[in-house]
Amino acid sequence: MYIVVLQTAIPAEASWFSTFLDFIDKLPLTELLVGVVVPILAAWISYALAERATRRKEYNRLFIQIELVKKELLKNNDSILNFTSKYEEKVILKKELEFPLAFCKELLVEVLNKLEKVKTEYFYFDNDKLFEKPNCLYILAQKIESIDSAIETEELKFYEDEYLEAKQINAVSKLKDEREQYILELKKNQDRDIYKEFIHIQSFIERNSFENLFEKSDITEENFEILKYIYNGIKDFNTKENKDKSDVALLYEKLVLFKISSDVVQEGQFDQDTFDLYYKGFEKYEGFEKQLYDMCEKYYKLVATDSFIEKYEFNMNSQKWYDNSTELVLLSDSDLYISTSELYEKANKLEDNFVEEKSDNLQDFYNYSKSITQTILEIISKLEKHQSKIAKWCK
Repeated sequence: MYIVVLQTAIPAEASWFSTFLDFIDKLPLTELLVGVVVPILAAWISYALAERATRRKEYNRLFIQIELVKKELLKNNDSILNFTSKYEEKVILKKELEFPLAFCKELLVEVLNKLEKVKTEYFYFDNDKLFEKPNCLYILAQKIESIDSAIETEELKFYEDEYLEAKQINAVSKLKDEREQYILELKKNQDRDIYKEFIHIQSFIERNSFENLFEKSDITEENFEILKYIYNGIKDFNTKENKDKSDVALLYEKLVLFKISSDVVQEGQFDQDTFDLYYKGFEKYEGFEKQLYDMCEKYYKLVATDSFIEKYEFNMNSQKWYDNSTELVLLSDSDLYISTSELYEKANKLEDNFVEEKSDNLQDFYNYSKSITQTILEIISKLEKHQSKIAKWCK
């Protein structure tokens, strides 16, 4: 009897897999896990955490740097808006005080300026305390008297030392030169008086309008009626003979402007609360008298805007930009970086030539300032978009 043994061929892949399983079975898995896998995994986790912490720190720093530049831009924008808003207010007020004739639109404002100058230069409290001569004459006389006293005191001093004697001569010489300047100023103003001032104002109105304008014209606009009232009041005052302080006081009362303290304007700001309290709170004016007070309110607001604009200084802070501009390159936004850099360059150039630019053409300076504020807002908007993207990496 024969026994036949059949051999089945085992594929190479199965043999390899079996060998691999045998190898795995013989491995010391516990030792491998503890000695190799765990340390590698721990090192990888530590590295990942450290890298994440470093990245978060970098993103937080970049976020703060953007915030610093943004706040600086907002501060600059607010500073410029202080000017542009005042200029816009000035334009509106000038329009509201405009005289309704094309060739002399600013006539009412110019007349009010002259009346304000009289009010400022001629002291007035009541009928007993009204100066017919300008304040400067009294001030100059006091200064000259003070210098004369100083010269007399200095000349009475005696020095044996040549150096001190020469110093004394020089001091006296300077005092005499100063006195001479005051004397010249005194002579220049000594012929002025309150009566001549109103004659000059009447002549100014007549020169800058046309003959019999207020007698023949049928214009009924408010500003025309107000200037007509002022002109007729001054004209009646000028034609009166043997005028004295009481007549001046009556004219002051009639013109209303002299009843309002110039202190309603302080440091380029109109004090609305004070004006309302003293000139609206105690009495309720109606009709034409109310128009006069409303006109005075607009005028002093205009004076305030002019004072603010005159004193306004263009100042573009740029320290935060210079401190952080290098880091903002990491935003990879070349347009933003270039536009911000150009903005600061233009602003700094304008700051250097600010006085000339403002005095040459205020309208152009306003337009340029508006363009700067528009650019600032566009840059801030872009910075905020970058901040929103960075914020998720800061957590």
